[in-house]
Amino acid sequence: MAACFTFMPDRIRTHNFLLLTFGFGLIFLLSCRKSVPKLISQDESVYADRDFNRTAFDSNSLYLFLNRVCTKDSYCEDLFNFYRRRHFQFAWLQENKLSLAAKTFVRSLYDYRETYRDCSLIDDALLHLIDTMQQDSSYLYTRYLEKLELEFQLSAVFFHYANREYYGIDRNLKDLEWYIPRKQKNLQRLIDTLVHAPESYRIYEPFNHYYRDLKHALIYYRSLETNHLIKSPDSTVYSLHPGERSSTLATLKSNLLLYGDLKDIADSTLWDDAFTLALKKFQRRHGLKTDGLFNRATQVQLSMTPTTRIRQIMINLERMRWVPDTLPHNYLLVNIPEFRLHIIEADTLAGSMNIVVGNEATETSIFSGKINAVIFSPYWNVPMSIIRKEILPGVKRNYGYLRRHHMEVIQNGKKINEKEIDWNRYSNGVPFTIRQIPGPWNALGGVKFIFPNSFDIYLHDTPSKDLFEENKRAFSHGCIRLGEPVFLAKYVLRGDSSLTNIDIDSLMRLPEEKTFRLNPPLPVYLVYFTTWVDHLGQVNFRNDIYGHDEKLFEEIFGKDSYLQQ
Repeated sequence: MAACFTFMPDRIRTHNFLLLTFGFGLIFLLSCRKSVPKLISQDESVYADRDFNRTAFDSNSLYLFLNRVCTKDSYCEDLFNFYRRRHFQFAWLQENKLSLAAKTFVRSLYDYRETYRDCSLIDDALLHLIDTMQQDSSYLYTRYLEKLELEFQLSAVFFHYANREYYGIDRNLKDLEWYIPRKQKNLQRLIDTLVHAPESYRIYEPFNHYYRDLKHALIYYRSLETNHLIKSPDSTVYSLHPGERSSTLATLKSNLLLYGDLKDIADSTLWDDAFTLALKKFQRRHGLKTDGLFNRATQVQLSMTPTTRIRQIMINLERMRWVPDTLPHNYLLVNIPEFRLHIIEADTLAGSMNIVVGNEATETSIFSGKINAVIFSPYWNVPMSIIRKEILPGVKRNYGYLRRHHMEVIQNGKKINEKEIDWNRYSNGVPFTIRQIPGPWNALGGVKFIFPNSFDIYLHDTPSKDLFEENKRAFSHGCIRLGEPVFLAKYVLRGDSSLTNIDIDSLMRLPEEKTFRLNPPLPVYLVYFTTWVDHLGQVNFRNDIYGHDEKLFEEIFGKDSYLQQ
């Protein structure tokens, strides 16, 4: 049995009696695991007023059960509503046997335990009871109270499982710097459809595709960890060059083959073209310079163990639970640790570009919004934080500071002479606006994209083009600088028949700003994923530039998890 841990914020711990009775379900699991499909579905049709099962129970037995086990976090209201809607009929048992739905659910629990190493729903005591209970196949025929207990406990465990699997940790995500609204999953609809679904029912889980793809990656990395397939590379490869031979290349090639970067190994000791291409692919997946050389940065990433990667994947799976399971048809996705913006159309990548995000002191926030305006040749209203730290010290040294930086002072909508201001009166801020006029010097470049938010963050052009050549691009004051602003402007405004490509180019060189409204607005998500599966099906990893992974890891797993080792 693989090591497993307990998720720290689990809403309740099940009683010992629950664990004993739930062991009955695992008896059936072992005999039919290969033939039982995983089946969690949602369907409006299950709400019809109908009989679900020929066998009902006395509602008083449910009241007694709820009175015994209920806590403020134990889903008792959900449990009662579920059975009341079913007219107090059995859901998981049919003719004293577990139904297909029950077997399917038990398998889901078992798979969940194996995939996430989470013992909070099933522990080793359940597995130990299997052999004993297999000796008495007529157990449920003669023990009605145990039958009721098993029925109720299966439903109780479902709500805990579904909330943990589909919704994630139950807390205010703003404490984890995540400001994208999270939608509550409809667990009642899930359980209704599951217990009533036929064997051939279409498989569905309330996940977005980002989660589903990364979960498959987790399962694969589990196999690498379990079978100890990844070996530590030898640092003597540093001295090698393309075309040379060395036995130390064998381990590297084996690892790259397992990771999917190398298709096959024709010669394990030769640095051939296939090995160079594999290194470039690996480097690209890890956000490194794709030079095909075995440098220090590449060695660091290749030295990461499957256990370390599993930890990173599980952290990001948790974040992906917070993303809505259905996303808009068209949207922009800004992945902060990746330093990339992606244009998504119907789950298809329509374009992407390099970006610059906030540095560690001025982090780019994680939230969602809708772009409703594009402003060409924009003014830059200098944030008060920059005024305090940079503008005030500069103008106090020299009154010509503002003019040299093409800035002007605006008060009550009118421009005022900066020389008439007693700048020494101010230290923590000023009672007027300082803005930079449009032009090639403007910090926002030739265009900015507005999506109203409380963080005062937007997408914009920049005159500092050289920063986009860096692999790590956390240099801004929080806003997002675009590597290809003209491309994005043409894409966003492609439905405006009054504009042509030439118009957009010229609009970025106007002496005054000009605004175009978007109707409908374009959704944009600013997210923080340090690992994900891209549109080519390749697993990507990035560094935790803001330290959010560490904070979330301790929140979910605690400091004593085996993943820390």
